[in-house]
Formats: sequence, C-alpha cells, structure tokens
Amino acid sequence: MASQQLDLLDPVSRFCDEALPANSIFAFLHGHRETLFPDGLIIDLFAAVGRRSVPPSVVATVMVLQRLEGLSDREAVDRFTFDARWRHAAGVGGWDGAGRVGFAHTVLVDMRERTQVRPRHHRRGVDRPERQQPTQRPHPVPLLLRISAWIMRPGHKHTDDDRADLADARRRCPDLDTVAGLARGLAALVRHQGTGQHLDAWIDRARHAGYPEIRGFAAGLASDRDAVVAGLTQPWSSGPVEGQVSRIKTINRQMYGRANLDLLRKRVLTTP
Repeated sequence: MASQQLDLLDPVSRFCDEALPANSIFAFLHGHRETLFPDGLIIDLFAAVGRRSVPPSVVATVMVLQRLEGLSDREAVDRFTFDARWRHAAGVGGWDGAGRVGFAHTVLVDMRERTQVRPRHHRRGVDRPERQQPTQRPHPVPLLLRISAWIMRPGHKHTDDDRADLADARRRCPDLDTVAGLARGLAALVRHQGTGQHLDAWIDRARHAGYPEIRGFAAGLASDRDAVVAGLTQPWSSGPVEGQVSRIKTINRQMYGRANLDLLRKRVLTTP
C-alpha cells in the first residue's frame, strides 16, 4: 500500500491548485492526506483478507468529505466521480490520466464495517502512546431548580447530602454564596414576620449587591414599602380571597366557559 501521487501532472489538479483557497478542506486533504491516513494506520484492516484495489487513503478522504456534507454512500461516490474538488482532495487527478474514475459505494460500506469491528487501540505499524490514567470526571453541575430548593428550604428540612451539596456549590461559586445569603434573608423576613426595620436593612444590602436583577427587585420593594411592611407585620392575609377566586375559575372551566352569571352564582353558593 505504497503512496500513490498520481495527479502531479494532471490538468485538473493544476487547476484546483490555482483555484481552491489554501485554507479549504479540499486543499488541506490534498496536501496532508498521506499524513492523516498513512498505510500503517490501517494496515491491520486488510492483514487477513487483503484490500480492494482502491487505496485506503482515497476511501478515507471520501468518507471525511461525506461526513462533512452529510451524504449517503451512493451520493458520496457520485460526488467523487464527477466533482473535481473531491478528486483533487483524494489525489487521483482528473478523468483522462492514470487516476481512478470511480468505485462502487460498497467500498465505503466495507471500510466502515472494518473500522467499526476492530479495537480502537489496535494500530499495527503505528507507535502507541502510553496508557494514561483515567482522569477524574468533573463534578456535575446541579440543576437550577435543585439549587433553588436548597437555598429556599428551611435548614431543618435539609438532608446531610443537601447540606454538603449546597456548601460545595457555594464554595465553587462566590456569586451563588452572595445570592443565597440575600434570598435566605428575605425568606426569613416572610416566614417570621419581620419588621419594617428588618426590611429596610435587607433592601440596603440588596441595593449594594452587584447584580442588576436583585437591585431592581429591591427598588420595587422600596417603592411599595408600606404595603410590603403591612404584609410582613399584619396578621391578615389575602390567601382566603385568592383561594375563592381559584375555586370560581375551576367551576367556570368545568362548564367550558359557557356558564352565565346566574348559573355560576348558584354553583358557587351550593358548592362547599
């Protein structure tokens, strides 16, 4: 399987040398095909039964271009047969010289099957690199919803794994550590009915944070401070009202939105 450079004096190759950009894939494969696909790299594929008459480096080049353009085997062989750029990349020249005109698509099938059944480390005639120790896989990044649950869930409801994972995430990401502190501070105000003084202190911390989203949220709380303080300090809640609104919407949807006000009123009043 010696190297065959059959296109040195071929007019098609001379034309492609002048017309193709130097950084094109066709020019690259033309110049480096023998280096990329040396005989020693694939000699073991044909040690037992021999190879077909098509040089393996030509087949390998066609398979690379086939993959790049997303072609079937038959389409790739047609492209090799009629496209001067493909022939230039494969180093076979034009159609009037000693280069091969074409080959059957089964050659690609045969080469693909041979490369798939052999072990990846099997390279006769090629120096094998020393076996490297497997590297430790990076720690997977937790899902956003999981991180949010770790932050907002009360501490006594955390498992030991939750605490360890959250501590590891906060150690790896200083921004997350800052955001977690602010989020937990606001959650504590809501759960324990914090006073207006506590709210002002939290807003001041949030306004000095380096995150535009948190600063905008804090500005919104400050603009509606009286309502927020009332919600934190007063025992009253709009929860029952919101529950009744949701119940009415559910009843209305059960009648596919066709209930008039009288029928809807009767159903709401008679339904516990």
